[in-house]
Amino acid sequence: MLVYSFETSEKEKVYLNAGVIDIMFDSLKFLKTSDKLKIKKNKGLFFKGSTYIEKENISKLKKIVSSWKGLFSEATQNFVLIGFFNTKIDGCERWNCNKEEVIESFEKLIIFCEKVEKENKIIRCRKLTVKLTDNREER
Repeated sequence: MLVYSFETSEKEKVYLNAGVIDIMFDSLKFLKTSDKLKIKKNKGLFFKGSTYIEKENISKLKKIVSSWKGLFSEATQNFVLIGFFNTKIDGCERWNCNKEEVIESFEKLIIFCEKVEKENKIIRCRKLTVKLTDNREER
């Protein structure tokens, strides 16, 4: 499964489905971010490589995620997100989603942000593929 991993240097991780992040992508541009060496500055997530979210933007991330959680709470139990146009398959990408799983991942990220804020840390975000077991843990 393609996901975005939000993590600290201690490797505490929270995953969000890449399709969900793709829908949120433009609103994440309210965050000021950088690369690891703080050479490249960005607004939002980098398309490739890791994105680092500094301490002063973690509360913004938490607010953005909380807002999206409220929006997704209005979804049906199972829903489809339609993403970017894909010319290879002549259509849009589609992600089948389960409302409970999406809301749970938002809640975990909000709690993670609160913890990171208290500990005065930085969040690293990167896109990766994980294999999930039946109980949704990384394998």
